[in-house]
Amino acid sequence: MTRLVKKDIESIDSNLNHLDQRLRESTGHSLLEIGAFAMSKELPLRQTKVAVVPITTGLGIIDGFSEKVKEILIHLGTDAFTTTKTDIGGIQEAFDHQAAIVFMADDDVFSAFHLHKRSYSDNGAATGRGFAAALYLAAEQNAAMEVLVLGAGPVGQAAIEFLLEKNVQIVLAECDKPKAAQCQKKYPEIKLADDWAARHYQYILDATPAANLIKTKNVTDETIISAPGVPLGVAAEAAENADRIIHNLLELGVATMLCAVS
Repeated sequence: MTRLVKKDIESIDSNLNHLDQRLRESTGHSLLEIGAFAMSKELPLRQTKVAVVPITTGLGIIDGFSEKVKEILIHLGTDAFTTTKTDIGGIQEAFDHQAAIVFMADDDVFSAFHLHKRSYSDNGAATGRGFAAALYLAAEQNAAMEVLVLGAGPVGQAAIEFLLEKNVQIVLAECDKPKAAQCQKKYPEIKLADDWAARHYQYILDATPAANLIKTKNVTDETIISAPGVPLGVAAEAAENADRIIHNLLELGVATMLCAVS
Protein backbone atom coordinates (compact mmCIF):
# COMPACT_ATOMS: atom_id res chain seq x y z
CA MET A 1 0.00 0.00 0.00
CA THR A 2 1.38 3.41 -0.96
CA ARG A 3 1.80 5.60 2.11
CA LEU A 4 0.07 8.90 1.44
CA VAL A 5 1.25 12.15 2.99
CA LYS A 6 -0.74 15.10 4.31
CA LYS A 7 -0.46 17.19 1.14
CA ASP A 8 -1.82 14.30 -0.95
CA ILE A 9 -5.12 14.22 0.90
CA GLU A 10 -5.68 17.67 2.42
CA SER A 11 -8.23 18.82 -0.20
CA ILE A 12 -10.21 15.57 -0.44
CA ASP A 13 -13.21 16.59 1.65
CA SER A 14 -13.74 19.87 -0.22
CA ASN A 15 -13.62 18.16 -3.63
CA LEU A 16 -15.95 15.19 -3.11
CA ASN A 17 -18.96 16.71 -4.89
CA HIS A 18 -16.73 17.77 -7.78
CA LEU A 19 -15.25 14.27 -7.95
CA ASP A 20 -18.72 12.74 -8.14
CA GLN A 21 -19.59 15.13 -10.96
CA ARG A 22 -16.40 14.24 -12.87
CA LEU A 23 -17.03 10.52 -12.43
CA ARG A 24 -20.59 10.85 -13.70
CA GLU A 25 -19.26 12.69 -16.75
CA SER A 26 -16.54 10.06 -17.32
CA THR A 27 -18.43 6.86 -16.48
CA GLY A 28 -22.12 7.74 -16.12
CA HIS A 29 -21.98 6.72 -12.44
CA SER A 30 -21.21 8.19 -9.03
CA LEU A 31 -18.44 7.18 -6.66
CA LEU A 32 -20.74 4.93 -4.65
CA GLU A 33 -22.38 3.44 -7.74
CA ILE A 34 -18.99 2.49 -9.19
CA GLY A 35 -17.98 0.85 -5.90
CA ALA A 36 -21.19 -1.16 -5.80
CA PHE A 37 -20.79 -2.21 -9.44
CA ALA A 38 -17.20 -3.27 -8.79
CA MET A 39 -18.36 -5.66 -6.06
CA SER A 40 -21.66 -6.71 -7.69
CA LYS A 41 -23.51 -5.35 -4.66
CA GLU A 42 -26.58 -3.30 -3.99
CA LEU A 43 -25.92 0.21 -2.73
CA PRO A 44 -25.11 0.13 1.03
CA LEU A 45 -27.84 1.13 3.46
CA ARG A 46 -27.63 4.83 4.27
CA GLN A 47 -26.66 5.87 7.79
CA THR A 48 -24.81 2.66 8.56
CA LYS A 49 -22.61 3.46 11.57
CA VAL A 50 -18.93 3.32 10.58
CA ALA A 51 -15.93 3.94 12.81
CA VAL A 52 -12.50 5.01 11.57
CA VAL A 53 -9.80 3.98 14.04
CA PRO A 54 -6.41 5.76 13.92
CA ILE A 55 -3.49 3.32 14.15
CA THR A 56 -0.13 4.42 15.55
CA THR A 57 2.13 1.45 14.75
CA GLY A 58 5.10 1.68 12.37
CA LEU A 59 5.65 5.20 11.01
CA GLY A 60 2.58 6.40 12.86
CA ILE A 61 -0.60 8.24 11.96
CA ILE A 62 -0.70 10.20 8.71
CA ASP A 63 -1.88 13.66 9.70
CA GLY A 64 -5.53 13.99 8.68
CA PHE A 65 -5.87 10.52 7.13
CA SER A 66 -8.57 9.19 9.47
CA GLU A 67 -10.57 12.41 9.17
CA LYS A 68 -10.45 12.29 5.38
CA VAL A 69 -11.61 8.66 5.33
CA LYS A 70 -14.44 9.68 7.66
CA GLU A 71 -15.44 12.57 5.36
CA ILE A 72 -15.48 10.25 2.34
CA LEU A 73 -17.69 7.79 4.25
CA ILE A 74 -20.07 10.57 5.28
CA HIS A 75 -20.25 11.71 1.65
CA LEU A 76 -21.16 8.13 0.73
CA GLY A 77 -24.14 8.30 3.10
CA THR A 78 -22.87 6.56 6.23
CA ASP A 79 -23.00 7.73 9.84
CA ALA A 80 -19.21 7.79 10.16
CA PHE A 81 -17.06 8.96 13.05
CA THR A 82 -13.39 8.90 14.01
CA THR A 83 -12.64 7.33 17.36
CA THR A 84 -10.99 9.54 19.96
CA LYS A 85 -8.76 6.66 21.06
CA THR A 86 -6.22 4.89 18.85
CA ASP A 87 -5.31 1.25 18.25
CA ILE A 88 -7.00 -1.32 20.54
CA GLY A 89 -8.70 1.44 22.53
CA GLY A 90 -10.18 2.77 19.30
CA ILE A 91 -11.51 -0.65 18.31
CA GLN A 92 -13.14 -0.96 21.74
CA GLU A 93 -14.63 2.52 21.35
CA ALA A 94 -16.05 1.56 17.94
CA PHE A 95 -17.63 -1.53 19.48
CA ASP A 96 -19.01 0.46 22.43
CA HIS A 97 -20.59 2.97 20.03
CA GLN A 98 -22.22 0.10 18.10
CA ALA A 99 -20.36 0.67 14.85
CA ALA A 100 -21.24 -1.95 12.25
CA ILE A 101 -18.11 -1.33 10.17
CA VAL A 102 -14.56 -0.35 11.17
CA PHE A 103 -11.90 1.15 8.88
CA MET A 104 -8.23 0.93 9.95
CA ALA A 105 -4.83 1.40 8.29
CA ASP A 106 -1.22 0.84 9.27
CA ASP A 107 1.94 1.09 7.14
CA ASP A 108 1.12 -2.03 5.13
CA VAL A 109 -2.61 -2.73 5.30
CA PHE A 110 -5.76 -0.63 4.96
CA SER A 111 -8.88 -2.69 5.63
CA ALA A 112 -12.57 -2.39 6.45
CA PHE A 113 -14.21 -4.93 8.78
CA HIS A 114 -17.93 -5.61 9.18
CA LEU A 115 -18.35 -6.60 12.82
CA HIS A 116 -21.72 -8.30 12.31
CA LYS A 117 -21.07 -10.12 9.04
CA ARG A 118 -17.50 -11.17 9.94
CA SER A 119 -16.28 -9.93 6.56
CA TYR A 120 -13.46 -7.61 5.56
CA SER A 121 -12.16 -5.78 2.51
CA ASP A 122 -8.56 -4.93 1.68
CA ASN A 123 -7.87 -1.55 0.09
CA GLY A 124 -5.51 -2.93 -2.58
CA ALA A 125 -8.04 -5.43 -3.89
CA ALA A 126 -10.93 -2.96 -3.62
CA THR A 127 -8.98 -0.23 -5.40
CA GLY A 128 -8.07 -2.53 -8.28
CA ARG A 129 -11.67 -3.63 -8.75
CA GLY A 130 -13.00 -0.09 -8.34
CA PHE A 131 -10.76 1.44 -11.01
CA ALA A 132 -11.32 -1.51 -13.36
CA ALA A 133 -15.07 -1.03 -12.92
CA ALA A 134 -14.73 2.69 -13.64
CA LEU A 135 -12.79 1.94 -16.85
CA TYR A 136 -15.33 -0.68 -17.94
CA LEU A 137 -18.23 1.72 -17.32
CA ALA A 138 -16.41 4.53 -19.13
CA ALA A 139 -16.08 2.17 -22.11
CA GLU A 140 -19.87 1.61 -21.93
CA GLN A 141 -19.40 -1.98 -20.74
CA ASN A 142 -17.72 -3.02 -23.98
CA ALA A 143 -16.80 -6.69 -23.49
CA ALA A 144 -14.82 -6.62 -26.76
CA MET A 145 -12.38 -4.06 -25.37
CA GLU A 146 -8.69 -4.82 -24.90
CA VAL A 147 -7.13 -3.32 -21.77
CA LEU A 148 -3.45 -2.72 -21.14
CA VAL A 149 -2.87 -3.37 -17.42
CA LEU A 150 0.37 -1.92 -16.10
CA GLY A 151 1.58 -3.75 -13.00
CA ALA A 152 0.82 -7.17 -11.52
CA GLY A 153 0.78 -6.28 -7.83
CA PRO A 154 -2.32 -6.66 -5.64
CA VAL A 155 -4.10 -3.71 -7.30
CA GLY A 156 -3.27 -4.86 -10.82
CA GLN A 157 -4.31 -8.45 -10.15
CA ALA A 158 -7.61 -7.36 -8.60
CA ALA A 159 -8.25 -5.23 -11.70
CA ILE A 160 -7.45 -8.20 -13.93
CA GLU A 161 -9.87 -10.41 -12.00
CA PHE A 162 -12.71 -7.92 -12.41
CA LEU A 163 -12.07 -7.41 -16.13
CA LEU A 164 -11.82 -11.15 -16.77
CA GLU A 165 -15.21 -11.56 -15.07
CA LYS A 166 -16.51 -9.25 -17.81
CA ASN A 167 -14.72 -11.29 -20.53
CA VAL A 168 -12.45 -8.38 -21.38
CA GLN A 169 -9.14 -9.08 -23.15
CA ILE A 170 -6.11 -8.28 -21.00
CA VAL A 171 -2.59 -7.34 -22.06
CA LEU A 172 -0.29 -7.23 -19.04
CA ALA A 173 2.91 -5.22 -18.80
CA GLU A 174 5.02 -6.10 -15.77
CA CYS A 175 8.77 -5.38 -15.65
CA ASP A 176 9.37 -8.12 -13.07
CA LYS A 177 9.45 -11.13 -15.40
CA PRO A 178 8.98 -13.82 -12.70
CA LYS A 179 5.97 -11.89 -11.36
CA ALA A 180 4.58 -11.54 -14.89
CA ALA A 181 4.99 -15.27 -15.54
CA GLN A 182 3.35 -16.11 -12.21
CA CYS A 183 0.43 -13.82 -13.04
CA GLN A 184 -0.02 -15.39 -16.46
CA LYS A 185 0.01 -18.83 -14.86
CA LYS A 186 -2.72 -17.68 -12.47
CA TYR A 187 -4.72 -16.05 -15.28
CA PRO A 188 -3.92 -18.03 -18.47
CA GLU A 189 -6.34 -15.90 -20.52
CA ILE A 190 -4.09 -12.84 -20.37
CA LYS A 191 -1.33 -11.90 -22.81
CA LEU A 192 2.06 -10.49 -21.86
CA ALA A 193 3.28 -7.36 -23.63
CA ASP A 194 7.02 -6.76 -23.50
CA ASP A 195 6.82 -4.06 -26.19
CA TRP A 196 3.84 -2.13 -24.81
CA ALA A 197 5.76 1.17 -24.64
CA ALA A 198 6.16 1.26 -28.43
CA ARG A 199 2.44 1.46 -29.29
CA HIS A 200 -0.79 3.13 -28.28
CA TYR A 201 -3.86 1.69 -26.56
CA GLN A 202 -7.47 2.78 -26.26
CA TYR A 203 -7.88 1.49 -22.70
CA ILE A 204 -5.17 1.56 -20.04
CA LEU A 205 -5.26 0.69 -16.35
CA ASP A 206 -2.13 1.89 -14.55
CA ALA A 207 -1.61 0.00 -11.28
CA THR A 208 2.02 1.05 -10.75
CA PRO A 209 3.65 3.67 -8.49
CA ALA A 210 5.81 4.96 -11.39
CA ALA A 211 5.53 8.60 -12.45
CA ASN A 212 5.33 9.56 -16.15
CA LEU A 213 5.15 5.93 -17.25
CA ILE A 214 2.51 6.50 -19.93
CA LYS A 215 3.89 8.63 -22.74
CA THR A 216 2.33 10.51 -25.64
CA LYS A 217 3.00 7.63 -28.04
CA ASN A 218 0.85 5.34 -25.86
CA VAL A 219 -2.33 7.40 -26.21
CA THR A 220 -4.70 8.83 -28.80
CA ASP A 221 -7.63 11.19 -28.46
CA GLU A 222 -9.79 8.11 -27.82
CA THR A 223 -7.68 6.70 -24.98
CA ILE A 224 -9.29 6.27 -21.56
CA ILE A 225 -6.90 5.80 -18.64
CA SER A 226 -7.93 4.53 -15.22
CA ALA A 227 -5.09 5.22 -12.81
CA PRO A 228 -5.20 4.27 -9.13
CA GLY A 229 -1.41 4.55 -8.90
CA VAL A 230 0.33 7.13 -6.69
CA PRO A 231 1.74 9.30 -8.17
CA LEU A 232 -0.27 9.59 -11.38
CA GLY A 233 1.70 7.65 -13.97
CA VAL A 234 0.68 9.73 -17.00
CA ALA A 235 3.09 12.26 -18.48
CA ALA A 236 1.64 15.76 -18.81
CA GLU A 237 1.51 15.81 -22.63
CA ALA A 238 -0.04 12.34 -22.72
CA ALA A 239 -2.69 13.49 -20.25
CA GLU A 240 -3.55 16.39 -22.54
CA ASN A 241 -3.88 14.12 -25.57
CA ALA A 242 -5.96 11.36 -23.94
CA ASP A 243 -9.75 11.36 -23.99
CA ARG A 244 -10.27 10.79 -20.25
CA ILE A 245 -8.25 10.07 -17.13
CA ILE A 246 -9.94 8.56 -14.08
CA HIS A 247 -7.73 9.19 -11.07
CA ASN A 248 -8.14 9.81 -7.35
CA LEU A 249 -5.95 8.91 -4.41
CA LEU A 250 -8.32 7.47 -1.83
CA GLU A 251 -11.98 8.03 -2.61
CA LEU A 252 -12.85 5.19 -5.01
CA GLY A 253 -10.91 2.65 -2.96
CA VAL A 254 -12.83 3.63 0.18
CA ALA A 255 -16.17 3.53 -1.67
CA THR A 256 -15.42 0.04 -3.01
CA MET A 257 -14.27 -1.18 0.42
CA LEU A 258 -17.54 0.05 1.92
CA CYS A 259 -19.58 -1.74 -0.74
CA ALA A 260 -17.51 -4.92 -0.40
CA VAL A 261 -18.32 -5.35 3.29
CA SER A 262 -21.88 -3.98 3.29
